[in-house]
Amino acid sequence: MKEIKAYVREEKLQAVIRALRAAGARAVTAVRVVPLGSEVDAAFVDFSSARPITQYPPMVTLELVCPDADAATYVQVISSGALTGHRGDGAIFVSAVEEAVHIRTGTRGEAAL
Repeated sequence: MKEIKAYVREEKLQAVIRALRAAGARAVTAVRVVPLGSEVDAAFVDFSSARPITQYPPMVTLELVCPDADAATYVQVISSGALTGHRGDGAIFVSAVEEAVHIRTGTRGEAAL
């Protein structure tokens, strides 16, 4: 299994989620985040409110766990749907998942997805 974590512009969220659903993704989590990466100067962030005071686009983290066979497809779907061609389009990270457990049923492995 793989975990995909993608940082995308908030304005692209709905399009990316629709495309992931169409590609077969079932459970996707989205969380608003404050971008403090290499493309944002920390001097321009108000840490007391954790809000950027620059014109950097609002970002969302998407997280999903999927079978190994689906990971490349989902990465491509996210890349295509999130692309604007401008600085700050985001990033995608793929990690191995050793185990998954569905809390209510106790189902384990890919069946828990």
